[in-house]
Formats: sequence, C-alpha cells, structure tokens
Amino acid sequence: MDMGSPPLRLENIGKRYGDNWVLKNLNLTFDGPGLYAIYGDNGSGKTTFIKICSGLLKPSSGRVYVYGDPVEYGGWDKRLVNALLHENVMYDELTVRENLDFYLGIYGFGSLEEAEYAYKAFESLGLSRYLDYRLSSLSYGWRKRANIVRCLINSPKILFLDEPTIGLDVDATSRLVELLSEYSLNNLVIFTVSDAEDLKQFIELSSVDVEVFRLEDGGLKHWRVRY
Repeated sequence: MDMGSPPLRLENIGKRYGDNWVLKNLNLTFDGPGLYAIYGDNGSGKTTFIKICSGLLKPSSGRVYVYGDPVEYGGWDKRLVNALLHENVMYDELTVRENLDFYLGIYGFGSLEEAEYAYKAFESLGLSRYLDYRLSSLSYGWRKRANIVRCLINSPKILFLDEPTIGLDVDATSRLVELLSEYSLNNLVIFTVSDAEDLKQFIELSSVDVEVFRLEDGGLKHWRVRY
C-alpha cells in the first residue's frame, strides 16, 4: 500500500445485472481529501457504485484501487474505509450503547471518546438520549444517526455515504454536513444524492466546496451546479 498514491482510482469499472449494464466503463481518480457528491436518479446505480468502491460488491469488469492496491471484495478494509449504506448493519436486538461498544472493540477502542469524529457525531446528533434503547425501537432517522457514528469509529481515510441526509430533520442535516465538511479536509468523503433540492441544501450548508459528478446512463461526468 502506497499512501502517496491516490486514495481511490476506478479503472474501467462496469457492472451488469443480467443484460443491463448499470455502470459502464467508469474511469475516475480521486487524488486527495475532499467532499464529493455522486448525483443521480433513483435506479441510476449510485448504491452499486458505493458498494463496488467500498469492496462489498464485485464489478463485472475493471478494478478499484485504494492507495495503489486493488480492492479485494467481501468487505471494506477496516484500516482505511467505511460506509454508510441504506441497509442497517447494526444489531436490532442490541441497544445503541451495546452496538457502539461492539464496533469500538472491533476497531480496538476502549471508549467512544477515543474515536474522535465518532464521538463528535454522537454528541452533535444527540444520540445520548437513546443510548440505552434497543435499535429496533428507534425510528429510521435515529437508526441512521447511530450508523453514522458507527461508520466514523475507525476514522476512515475514505468514507462513503449512501443518501446520508434521508430521514434526518433540518437540524440534524445541518450538523451532519458541518461534521462531514470538517472531516473532508483530511479525508476523502463521497456521498450519493438523488434529489436536486437535497443536493442544493448540502452545498449551501457545507463550509467546503462540494465537487459533483452526475451518474446517468451508466456513466459519470463532472457536473457544474447552477442555482
């Protein structure tokens, strides 16, 4: 692994489901830290893109490289990568506290305070009030907040978030964008969004520039946002 190499490079990535190519010949390099949006309609392949880049889904063609090393599929590299997905990857039968303790143990932390940005997210998103609630008893929005904290525990150099603001109220959205803006100063943050108004809100709330790519007809192109 060469930390001097680009954090993420896509080389001829394609993904086919049956006869339908959802992604076609994607070639893209993310050279360093920053905040990037992948904007596209529902069904355009955004979740597929996230899963391939994070090592959860094998492409039909091409390779993904993280700091110069080809991604091995079956799960993300816990040293470098983490992802927020639509699917809940925490345990419904456990409390928020028990879930976070479990993931803290995986990443070698004794307490949440040791995981700087996860703790910041925990405090900012107001999870302390639900710490001893079972995950299954929480609304979608509160489960999402818990998963946001979870995906920051290992302070990933590359953070993927699939539609991160869906299910969050205005205040939580503002707090999350503020956190991700700060985090992107030293790390690569890539999020997906399908609603133009949500993208506009994210850009307006962000304290850093958001570089936007449009995913359409299986291809990615740089997209200049005009509001």
